[in-house]
Amino acid sequence: MFEIRVACSEDLKKIYNLETFLFKEKAWSYASLGKEFKNSFSQIWILEKAREFLGYLIFRQILEEAEILRLGIRPEYQNQKLGTLFLKFFLNYCKERKIKKIYLEVEELNKAAFNLYQKLGFKESYRRKNYYKERTAIIMESKL
Repeated sequence: MFEIRVACSEDLKKIYNLETFLFKEKAWSYASLGKEFKNSFSQIWILEKAREFLGYLIFRQILEEAEILRLGIRPEYQNQKLGTLFLKFFLNYCKERKIKKIYLEVEELNKAAFNLYQKLGFKESYRRKNYYKERTAIIMESKL
């Protein structure tokens, strides 16, 4: 059975290690991740199975809007619908809290993530050219 819980400071190293592995040169620094723990608008969630760390989700909520900042699933657990599970849990959380809009950005070349977000009801709003060092970011939103 999967468990989703709020991250604690002891999780920071695991999150950072996965972040740097998944996002390489675009990874957030250890300090940046640490700041999210202190940001009163941010939450960091952990996805686990039998206490094994599988992934994380970082988001900010301000009033009736939320923004997904990061989502990472360990490579050996990708393509097993865990991202879908995590995002559906997050969407239900948002609905319960009367959040009206959720935003995120995804790199244009990341077709798997784009398709996942689209499947869960996110629509493309606009694009930011050269946002990722010569690569385009797609800004997506979901209205709940």
